Amino acid sequence: MRKISTNCRPGVIFCRAVFARLLIAASSGWATLSFAQLIEAPAPPLAEPPPVIPPERDPARIRRQQKLEQERETIKADTVSRETIDATRRVEEQKKEASQPRPLYGFVELSLLQPAGTVSKGRSEYRFDMTTHINAYARALWDSDASTAQPWIGIRVAPLNGYGTQNKTTARFSHTWIGPAIGFGRITPPTDLESGFPRRDLLLWSLGVSGV
Repeated sequence: MRKISTNCRPGVIFCRAVFARLLIAASSGWATLSFAQLIEAPAPPLAEPPPVIPPERDPARIRRQQKLEQERETIKADTVSRETIDATRRVEEQKKEASQPRPLYGFVELSLLQPAGTVSKGRSEYRFDMTTHINAYARALWDSDASTAQPWIGIRVAPLNGYGTQNKTTARFSHTWIGPAIGFGRITPPTDLESGFPRRDLLLWSLGVSGV
C-alpha cells in the first residue's frame, strides 16, 4: 500500500506527465526531421554550357573579318593610286623625251640573215650558214629635216660562210664583203604620244656594192 500511495502522489504524477510530454515532443520532432529529410527537394540541375556559336555567325569574328577586308581595300586603293600616278608620270616623261629635238644623223643596223645565192660554172651544191650583216648609214643632208625624204650614204659589212663543191672538191668557204652603200628615205616624227609608247619609224630603200 505504501508503494502504491507513493506513486499516486500529485508531485510524482506531475513529474511523470511532464517527462512523458517531453518524450512525446522529442519523438515527434525526430519523426518530423526524419520525414523532412525523406521529402527533401532534389538538387537543382547543373548549368548547361553555353551553346557553341558557328564561326560564320560569331560577332567578334565577323568584326575582325570586316576590319581585315577594310584594311585590304585601303591598301589596294593606295596601290592602285600609286600605280596610276607612276603610269601617268611615265607617259608624260616619254612624251617629253619624244618631243625633244634631235639631229638624227644616222643609224647602225645589225641584221640576222639566212643567205642564199647562185654560183658560177664549176661550182655546185653550195649551202650558206646563217650570218649577220652590219649596215651603218648617215643622212647626206645633215642640215635638213630628218622627216623629209633625202639620200643616205653608208657602209656595208657582209660576212658569208658555208660549204660547197668546186671542181669535184667539197670544202667550206668564208668571205667578208665590205663596200659602200647608198639609200633614200626619211625618219617619221614621233607617233602614238597619247598611248604612252611614242616611236619613230625609219623608211629607207638602199643598195650597195661590195668586193672581196
